[in-house]
Amino acid sequence: MSYHVISYHVMSCGLRKAKTMYKTGLFGHCPRVLCDRHPVLPVGLDSSPCRECVRMYCPLCKEVFLPSKSSLNGVDGCFYGTSFPQMFLMTFPSLVPKADVRHYQATVYGFNIYDPEERAEELSRNPNYAMFVQSTEGLVDPSNAPPHRRLMDTLY
Repeated sequence: MSYHVISYHVMSCGLRKAKTMYKTGLFGHCPRVLCDRHPVLPVGLDSSPCRECVRMYCPLCKEVFLPSKSSLNGVDGCFYGTSFPQMFLMTFPSLVPKADVRHYQATVYGFNIYDPEERAEELSRNPNYAMFVQSTEGLVDPSNAPPHRRLMDTLY
């Protein structure tokens, strides 16, 4: 059974109080390093009581996390509801983060590392790569290899 009760937090007085709490970081901060301790908002994952504890929503990276403050660990998620962050940010559009999320790029000695599937897709879009594959097709075929090379391939 789902309870759809308008809580104090989505009323104008509750939203104003939540605004001061958000600005001062009383709800906590995003645990992602690339968010630079951006303030978070409480959110419930279920509107039914006693199902989920409250979680923290970061408006910058748009991820949901467990609360870092121990005082929020026992709070029921339905207390804030599933739509509190969206209602809050719609009410105060000036608090919507303007910056894009920075994503971690894996590197080895300064060279970017790509996902193999992403790299294959990128290469398939490149017309020079298609020409390279066509020009090396005969070299890749093991039946065109010299006899001693075919023998070594069968041994190993």
